[in-house]
Amino acid sequence: MGLEPIGGVVTGANLLLGAVIGVRLLRLARTSGGPEKWLGLHLLLYTVAATMVSATLYMGWSDPSLAMPDGLARSMNALFFALQTLGVPFLAIFTQQTFRPGKRGARIAVYTLSSLIALGAIGIGVGQGFEVRVQNTPGYWVVFWARTAVYAWVTAESFLYFARMRKRLRLGLAEPLVVNRFLLWGIWGGVVLVMSFSDPVARVWYASLAGSNTEWIPSVGRPIILTMIAATSALGTVAGSALFLTFFPPAAYKRWIGARGLAGQSPR
Repeated sequence: MGLEPIGGVVTGANLLLGAVIGVRLLRLARTSGGPEKWLGLHLLLYTVAATMVSATLYMGWSDPSLAMPDGLARSMNALFFALQTLGVPFLAIFTQQTFRPGKRGARIAVYTLSSLIALGAIGIGVGQGFEVRVQNTPGYWVVFWARTAVYAWVTAESFLYFARMRKRLRLGLAEPLVVNRFLLWGIWGGVVLVMSFSDPVARVWYASLAGSNTEWIPSVGRPIILTMIAATSALGTVAGSALFLTFFPPAAYKRWIGARGLAGQSPR
């Protein structure tokens, strides 16, 4: 099996997983009223919908026969940024309400990052009319770094909380599986954070080889795309596994985590 089919399988599996978990969280939020609704919305709008739009939009870069007319490509790009502008801030809200509820600084961070993502998207629309380009306007980088900050935030908070919960676990004051979920969530956030760099790295790499920021040359770009597919497929497998174990841990995994947690507890 070639790299592109493998990438398609990994992407499809992660889209399905994100959709199932997103719907499940929204259903749960209807009765709990907790912050899980924001995570559910993030998964459905950004992880699933925006990824599908982006994958469809850029298929023409790998196979010119699949290239869209300019007007349709601009519309698809605008839709992607609209979904991103809604979906990524929902993850920031979930992180703030889960890890730092009531903290003024965390609320300011949510407003700031959300505003930057929205303003960057508006800048892309004004500056390039959502034209699909190899090198984008400054608005692209504003959106990228604000989105990166959101994933860095959720990753840092998860690992910090995991470290605190491990201390409670040693005293027998926390459930091993609950503690493990924070580790898995941190791994998911960290891997997605690393994956987010694949797009700007590929663009800069292409421009350095092609000597052009505007013209797409398939013979130069396709090897870069294949390299990125290999990297993101490997990372996507790790991220999907962490997400699956967070929400659907098999019985054997629960027993393993439980045994490790009990072994690490201090005698009272």
